[in-house]
Amino acid sequence: MAPTMKQRSLRSLFQVILLLLFSLANHRICWAGTQNEASAPLRRAKPPNLQKTSPSPVFFGNAFAEALEGERPADLLSSFSGRTGVQTQSPDVTEPAENGYAWSRLISATTLEDEVKRIKFAVDSSITTPGRYKSGGFKEGRQYFSMLAFLFAIIAEYDDEVRWKNQAAAARDNFARAGFNSKVDTIQSYNEAKLRKIDLHELVSGGSFSSQPSKDLQGWEQVCDLPLIMRRLEQAHHKSIAEGTASKNEFKKQSDNLIHEAELVAAIAYVTRQENFEYWDDETYSNYCKALEANALEVIRAVKLDDYQAARKATGEISKICSDCHEGYR
Repeated sequence: MAPTMKQRSLRSLFQVILLLLFSLANHRICWAGTQNEASAPLRRAKPPNLQKTSPSPVFFGNAFAEALEGERPADLLSSFSGRTGVQTQSPDVTEPAENGYAWSRLISATTLEDEVKRIKFAVDSSITTPGRYKSGGFKEGRQYFSMLAFLFAIIAEYDDEVRWKNQAAAARDNFARAGFNSKVDTIQSYNEAKLRKIDLHELVSGGSFSSQPSKDLQGWEQVCDLPLIMRRLEQAHHKSIAEGTASKNEFKKQSDNLIHEAELVAAIAYVTRQENFEYWDDETYSNYCKALEANALEVIRAVKLDDYQAARKATGEISKICSDCHEGYR
């Protein structure tokens, strides 16, 4: 029998109710899943344990206890190597090297070369015209040529590699002659000064020195004029070393120049007590020179070790030595 209209209406209503109930149940399940995702804590990967999985960036926990083997040197400072060849401990200033004097203990090849170049620029501006030479250039030239003779005399005897060593003996003798001849402002001394200026330019530029060494020069007193190299010593002390140790800031800023100037002081102090220079056989004067040399080396040592107080103290000693020496010998 075909369903009646009423029966069909009830069946449709029942289907709609079932559909609504099914839809509501499905919605609750989705909502619950979303809530669980939102409330559950995020799971992250654990960070790696670097102590267990990676090597330490430090090679040794205690380098002195773990890394060093064998006996340690008795004096670490004796093996300190800085910009120059000068030892950090003051050498015995009276002890000669096995084959001639060990100049590298007092002055480095770098300082010798730099000082020659510095004088070259000074000569360029001083020895220009006869008029300039006559009005004071000859006095400046005498100072410069005497210092060049002094420097090339050291280079000729240097105990290590140094520039111009092969030409040094000839350069020494020619600059020595030019220095002594520059005591007067004659046209002859001017012409010789011009020739030595050309020679110096050639040497610094990498050229050769054509002249031969003289057979007449026998000692330091024939190489350089003592008052003139002493003038350079005073300049190094007052203008460079004293100013460079006036404060910690200046000490750090002028470290290279301090070494340069102190090396010059040490070398000049050694030369000034050589045979046939005035007062060379006077024990008191010789002791002043030795003390000056030792304190100049102490300035060098202090600069290399960044020891401002030691450099300051050594500079004060140099000032006192110069003052005491001038009272009795000037």
